Amino acid sequence: MAELSGLSFAVFHNIIDGKPRSSSKLHRGVDPTTGKPLWNAPVSTVEDINDPVGASRNTFPAWSSLGYGARASLLDQFADAFLELAPQSQLYSKQKLDERLDYLDSDERKSRSTGHLFGFIIQVISGAL
Repeated sequence: MAELSGLSFAVFHNIIDGKPRSSSKLHRGVDPTTGKPLWNAPVSTVEDINDPVGASRNTFPAWSSLGYGARASLLDQFADAFLELAPQSQLYSKQKLDERLDYLDSDERKSRSTGHLFGFIIQVISGAL
Protein backbone atom coordinates (compact mmCIF):
# COMPACT_ATOMS: atom_id res chain seq x y z
CA MET A 1 0.00 0.00 0.00
CA ALA A 2 1.30 3.43 -0.86
CA GLU A 3 1.59 5.70 2.17
CA LEU A 4 -0.22 8.94 1.53
CA SER A 5 1.93 11.88 2.52
CA GLY A 6 0.68 13.86 5.48
CA LEU A 7 -2.44 11.76 6.02
CA SER A 8 -3.42 11.07 9.59
CA PHE A 9 -6.56 9.57 11.00
CA ALA A 10 -5.91 11.44 14.27
CA VAL A 11 -5.82 14.95 12.75
CA PHE A 12 -8.94 16.33 11.16
CA HIS A 13 -9.43 18.99 8.50
CA ASN A 14 -12.27 20.21 6.38
CA ILE A 15 -11.58 19.31 2.74
CA ILE A 16 -12.46 22.29 0.59
CA ASP A 17 -11.79 22.34 -3.14
CA GLY A 18 -9.61 19.26 -2.70
CA LYS A 19 -7.37 20.82 -0.06
CA PRO A 20 -7.29 20.30 3.72
CA ARG A 21 -8.30 23.36 5.74
CA SER A 22 -8.15 23.84 9.48
CA SER A 23 -9.75 26.63 11.47
CA SER A 24 -8.74 29.21 14.04
CA LYS A 25 -11.51 27.76 16.22
CA LEU A 26 -11.25 24.10 17.19
CA HIS A 27 -13.50 21.72 19.10
CA ARG A 28 -12.17 18.88 21.21
CA GLY A 29 -14.46 16.02 22.10
CA VAL A 30 -14.15 13.79 25.13
CA ASP A 31 -13.94 10.00 25.12
CA PRO A 32 -17.00 8.97 27.13
CA THR A 33 -15.39 5.74 28.33
CA THR A 34 -12.26 7.34 29.77
CA GLY A 35 -13.12 11.01 30.15
CA LYS A 36 -9.92 11.86 28.28
CA PRO A 37 -9.84 14.54 25.57
CA LEU A 38 -9.92 13.45 21.94
CA TRP A 39 -8.45 15.13 18.86
CA ASN A 40 -9.15 18.67 17.73
CA ALA A 41 -11.69 19.15 14.97
CA PRO A 42 -12.02 22.41 13.04
CA VAL A 43 -15.18 24.43 13.58
CA SER A 44 -16.43 25.52 10.17
CA THR A 45 -16.94 29.16 9.34
CA VAL A 46 -19.34 30.73 6.87
CA GLU A 47 -16.42 30.90 4.44
CA ASP A 48 -15.89 27.14 4.89
CA ILE A 49 -19.48 26.63 3.78
CA ASN A 50 -19.43 29.12 0.90
CA ASP A 51 -16.08 28.09 -0.61
CA PRO A 52 -17.19 24.53 -1.57
CA VAL A 53 -20.30 25.98 -3.20
CA GLY A 54 -18.08 28.24 -5.30
CA ALA A 55 -15.73 25.36 -6.12
CA SER A 56 -18.64 23.19 -7.24
CA ARG A 57 -19.98 25.99 -9.43
CA ASN A 58 -16.56 26.30 -11.04
CA THR A 59 -16.31 22.54 -11.58
CA PHE A 60 -19.86 21.91 -12.79
CA PRO A 61 -19.42 23.02 -16.44
CA ALA A 62 -16.54 20.59 -16.99
CA TRP A 63 -18.32 17.77 -15.11
CA SER A 64 -21.60 18.28 -16.94
CA SER A 65 -19.87 18.10 -20.32
CA LEU A 66 -18.47 14.62 -19.54
CA GLY A 67 -20.21 11.55 -20.84
CA TYR A 68 -21.34 8.65 -18.71
CA GLY A 69 -18.15 6.61 -19.30
CA ALA A 70 -15.85 9.46 -18.31
CA ARG A 71 -17.86 10.16 -15.15
CA ALA A 72 -17.86 6.46 -14.25
CA SER A 73 -14.09 6.36 -14.74
CA LEU A 74 -13.57 9.34 -12.40
CA LEU A 75 -15.82 7.75 -9.79
CA ASP A 76 -13.83 4.52 -10.09
CA GLN A 77 -10.63 6.50 -9.51
CA PHE A 78 -12.19 8.04 -6.40
CA ALA A 79 -13.23 4.60 -5.13
CA ASP A 80 -9.71 3.25 -5.73
CA ALA A 81 -8.15 6.17 -3.82
CA PHE A 82 -10.64 5.69 -0.99
CA LEU A 83 -9.89 1.95 -0.80
CA GLU A 84 -6.15 2.71 -0.60
CA LEU A 85 -6.90 4.32 2.75
CA ALA A 86 -8.67 1.25 4.12
CA PRO A 87 -5.57 -0.39 5.68
CA GLN A 88 -4.59 2.86 7.45
CA SER A 89 -8.16 3.41 8.60
CA GLN A 90 -8.46 -0.16 9.86
CA LEU A 91 -5.14 0.11 11.71
CA TYR A 92 -6.23 3.34 13.41
CA SER A 93 -9.61 1.83 14.31
CA LYS A 94 -7.89 -1.26 15.75
CA GLN A 95 -5.56 0.93 17.83
CA LYS A 96 -8.54 2.83 19.24
CA LEU A 97 -10.41 -0.40 19.95
CA ASP A 98 -7.35 -1.83 21.72
CA GLU A 99 -7.18 1.33 23.86
CA ARG A 100 -10.84 0.82 24.85
CA LEU A 101 -10.27 -2.83 25.67
CA ASP A 102 -7.19 -1.96 27.75
CA TYR A 103 -9.26 0.65 29.58
CA LEU A 104 -12.06 -1.85 30.22
CA ASP A 105 -9.50 -4.12 31.91
CA SER A 106 -7.94 -1.28 33.91
CA ASP A 107 -8.26 -0.62 37.63
CA GLU A 108 -9.23 2.99 36.79
CA ARG A 109 -12.32 1.79 34.91
CA LYS A 110 -13.21 -0.68 37.62
CA SER A 111 -12.97 1.95 40.36
CA ARG A 112 -14.86 4.51 38.26
CA SER A 113 -17.60 1.97 37.49
CA THR A 114 -17.79 0.90 41.12
CA GLY A 115 -18.12 4.53 42.18
CA HIS A 116 -20.91 5.11 39.67
CA LEU A 117 -22.68 1.95 40.78
CA PHE A 118 -22.50 2.90 44.47
CA GLY A 119 -23.71 6.41 43.66
CA PHE A 120 -26.64 4.96 41.73
CA ILE A 121 -27.53 2.56 44.56
CA ILE A 122 -27.41 5.39 47.13
CA GLN A 123 -29.71 7.51 44.95
CA VAL A 124 -32.17 4.61 44.60
CA ILE A 125 -32.12 3.92 48.34
CA SER A 126 -32.57 7.59 49.21
CA GLY A 127 -35.50 7.89 46.80
CA ALA A 128 -33.74 10.41 44.57
CA LEU A 129 -34.46 8.27 41.50
